[in-house]
Amino acid sequence: MDPEFFDLHRSVAIEPTDVQLEARTVAIATLCAGVDADAVVSLIRLAHSKPISKEIHDWFWKPFKDTDATFPIREADLLHGLMAVQCLRELIRSDKGAVSDLSALLVRLAELLGWGPVQPEMLRSVARTYLSHHEQRGPAPRPVAPTVSPIWNAKIAEQVKVAFPKPDEPATTEDPCAAIGIVATAADAQLKALATSQRAIAEWVGEEIARVDEQLGILTWLLSGARADGSAWSTLAPPQLAIDAGLELAARLARVPGPPEAEAMLAQVIGFSQESAAAPEVTIAAAANGTASPRAEPPEQLADLVPVHMVRASNALTGAERSRKWSAVNLGRLSYLEAMTINAWHRCMGDST
Repeated sequence: MDPEFFDLHRSVAIEPTDVQLEARTVAIATLCAGVDADAVVSLIRLAHSKPISKEIHDWFWKPFKDTDATFPIREADLLHGLMAVQCLRELIRSDKGAVSDLSALLVRLAELLGWGPVQPEMLRSVARTYLSHHEQRGPAPRPVAPTVSPIWNAKIAEQVKVAFPKPDEPATTEDPCAAIGIVATAADAQLKALATSQRAIAEWVGEEIARVDEQLGILTWLLSGARADGSAWSTLAPPQLAIDAGLELAARLARVPGPPEAEAMLAQVIGFSQESAAAPEVTIAAAANGTASPRAEPPEQLADLVPVHMVRASNALTGAERSRKWSAVNLGRLSYLEAMTINAWHRCMGDST
């Protein structure tokens, strides 16, 4: 059991019994074992007290009800949000590839959008740790080649000697094919081990080449002072520059969730604009409509989490997001995180888009 699970309850003035903690731990393990991209998005909404469909709600609370008949279903939004927070914490800490990437990016994106989770610090700290260390692990260790042992040894030599007597030795009842088979089996096992090792090393080399190539590409882009099409960043107004820079940086990253230095890189690129320091805050609609990067319809499931992409796909914003104003730096962060989150969502769905 997570030692912080009890503290998570107490942080919102809930005092669970040991039996309830155990039952909820089992339910959370069940939920985490079967999540997909849509489920992660639903957990994010639950954790931030956002509405979700009744069908999704049933999917969420059923494991809790199965392990604890007293688990409340109605008028328990705070408790449900708390359980969603713990699910996300477990998904992020489990380092389950695309699911963990998507969970951590969505937590960071929701924070930037101003969504307030049921328990902010205990959720956001896990996501920050994941995002800050995930890409700082450096090169993966080189696969270890298998130890090649001599196939011919004293035992095999004795078996062969018995199976193939010399002319002056008495005949044997040993099957010569069996002796040959022993040698062949030993040789085959070592050849298979070597082939497996070669494949692992080839994959490792390919990943390292891609990692270094990505880093060099980002460095070149960062120092060039120009967009991918060669036009200077300084020709754009800060809000449009920020959004395009965030989208271009995300497009250059083959690996999700991206480097922890990404937001600092964007701030440097935005600095290419001579107006950046005095640029006024603007709405997303005012900034995004003047951008030139390719546009694509974002996944419907992420609609309220990716306002920049929604506006660029000619979708109107609703609620407070329509009038909220953003600085250029935060617009760059937002467009970048949106693009990386969409990328992670497609990967989590098993989609190569």
